[in-house]
Amino acid sequence: MGRKIGFVLSILFSLCLLTICSVSARYTLSEVSEDSARAARFFISTIMSERELVLEGDVQQTVLFTVANGEETASEVFIEYDVAVSLPAKLETLEGFEMKLFCNGQQKSDVAKHKSGEVIVYTFLSVGNFDAGILSTDNCELSFSISRSEFSETFSLSVDVIAHQTN
Repeated sequence: MGRKIGFVLSILFSLCLLTICSVSARYTLSEVSEDSARAARFFISTIMSERELVLEGDVQQTVLFTVANGEETASEVFIEYDVAVSLPAKLETLEGFEMKLFCNGQQKSDVAKHKSGEVIVYTFLSVGNFDAGILSTDNCELSFSISRSEFSETFSLSVDVIAHQTN
């Protein structure tokens, strides 16, 4: 029974291969006495191919995702972003476990790790940036591998883009 439910859930998951997330802000105006301020349009979106990681010994698994700074109109500010990958903490203890991040063909290696209970978060720092006013998309690839031929397990995967405006 449990395997049937797992199989049905995996088929339902397969039908929803793309997950779309976005953050957006528009102009705002604030006036206090004689001062006023305006915040520029800020937009970032992510489309990811999968939310599950299937690791089988000596086989590399790849998850693709894109990061964009707009759909029809680009953000009006310079944006820099990090990528945070959350995985079960037990993966880190497995002999031969390796994870790599590539964006636009360049490997990103500046990573910070933080463990919280049963989850470990790998934050790849300064992964990419977008110039103000120029519509752009970065193509990213996360690759996972393990060098244990007898290993086979499926894990949940979470990828978050942490964007911030810089000068």
